[in-house]
Amino acid sequence: MVKYSRNVVFWPEVLAGRLDTTVEIDERIPGASPGERTWRISQYLCAFHDGERHLGHVVKTDKWHAYDATHLNLQEDGIRYLGDFSDLDSAKAAVEASVASPHGQKAQAAKAQSWIF
Repeated sequence: MVKYSRNVVFWPEVLAGRLDTTVEIDERIPGASPGERTWRISQYLCAFHDGERHLGHVVKTDKWHAYDATHLNLQEDGIRYLGDFSDLDSAKAAVEASVASPHGQKAQAAKAQSWIF
């Protein structure tokens, strides 16, 4: 485990002192080949990437909120929000399914580097 500490956090829970700002992130899966899609997991944020691109992520608030970073939202001004889920596995499955499917819309390569998470 690698610990990261954030100095600037905008979550209301952190500002109110009800949430620890230390985030633990698992190292990349040993033996993962370049281009292989993997998850980086932490307590409140999980990022899906292929080593070159950030593909999507899930964020924990009251529920797990899932985002597909390879497709635009309907307004075409941000990434696609997939909804909220009560458990992490369902949120991750939604991201994986959305990333794998073009849904009839233009796929957009995310500009965020995979190492950012």
